[in-house]
Amino acid sequence: MRRGIAYLAGGPKAPYALPASKSVHCQGGAVDSDDWHNARAAAIWRENGWRQTARFPNDPKKDEPWHGEYFPALDQHRNTPASSGASTAPQTQQEEDDDMIFICETPINGHNDAAGRNRWICDPAAGTKRNISGEEYDFYRKDLKVRELQGLQSPAITNRYVQL
Repeated sequence: MRRGIAYLAGGPKAPYALPASKSVHCQGGAVDSDDWHNARAAAIWRENGWRQTARFPNDPKKDEPWHGEYFPALDQHRNTPASSGASTAPQTQQEEDDDMIFICETPINGHNDAAGRNRWICDPAAGTKRNISGEEYDFYRKDLKVRELQGLQSPAITNRYVQL
């Protein structure tokens, strides 16, 4: 998701791409995810047969740390029936959401919306924000289901992020 937002903002692009006829993505065997940067999430991906196959740390022009491919033989849970329920307490919503991308609106003049609103997409993990149009805001909210901070927010919410 973060790479997608960076891409929309004119940021980093994938170093290379195969034609659809050869793409593992198009065959359902690959995903691009920022979860690889989260140790807990990456461990779950690996446990379930996913591996980062486009890592070239010494060659940034080729490195795609977000790319993962599925290997059924490495899936420790393949053909294991799902349990009837979780045996451990789930994370609280706050713990899950702390580093998730979100959208919000702040007043242009800092205290009320008489002068209009700024609309933002913020990436806490990267420490960045980008001003977006009302149309983009609606797209992120309705179509992509990006987390939204409800109601008019204080500018202090977004002031901690660097503007792209």
